[in-house]
Formats: sequence, C-alpha cells, structure tokens
Amino acid sequence: MEVAEDGSKAWKNCLVGYFIEKKLPFSLVNNIAMRLWGNSGLQEVLANDKGFFFFKFSDDEACSNVLEFSPWLFAGRMVILKKWHPRLILTKETYSKIPVWVKLFNIPHEYWNEEGLSHIASAVGKPL
Repeated sequence: MEVAEDGSKAWKNCLVGYFIEKKLPFSLVNNIAMRLWGNSGLQEVLANDKGFFFFKFSDDEACSNVLEFSPWLFAGRMVILKKWHPRLILTKETYSKIPVWVKLFNIPHEYWNEEGLSHIASAVGKPL
C-alpha cells in the first residue's frame, strides 16, 4: 500500500488527455502543450501506446487552470482532458455531443444582446 501511495504522489498534478479523432504525433502534442502551458507550470509530456497523453504540472492550481479553460484544440483537434487520480481507468468515451467554440463575424449591432446572439448561435447548436 505504501508503494502505491508513493507512486501516486508523482502523478497527483497530472492531466490525462486523448483526441476524439485520430491521434496526433507525440512531438507535435509535446510542442503545442509546451507552447500553450509551459509558462503555466507544465513540466513534462508523456504518452502511452493506447493514444493517451499525460501532462505533468508543477502544482494542482496549474492543472485546474488548464481544465477550467477547456476545451483545447491541438492542430485543430479537440483534446479531452481529465484530472489523474489513482483509480482512473484509461478509456476513451464515445460522445454524442461535444462543446465547441464558434466565432461569429459581421453580426449586425441590433443582435448584440443575449437573445440575439443566442438566436444566431442556435443555428449551429445549443448555445451554452
């Protein structure tokens, strides 16, 4: 039990991620992650042969900040992130719905209110 507890400490500030679509090459994921999160406490990126990436951070606050600002796109592909915990089972879930950022351009000023923007965004899906 003590061995497992000691091992868990090394992973406590880690996020586990995977891509919904085809996996990206490790070198690309590592470069993008370091560019996005390197100044926010990202220390190391690891990967396994099942398509999971492990993002090790300096502290829990850094992990929480990255999760708070998700979803994240790497080379145009969404990465699904979860906080690592000792009982985490590495499975890729199937999704029927996923949140996406949509940029709206050239919206007439009369639609610049909650109701107007919600109406326009509803053409794409359900606004959050």
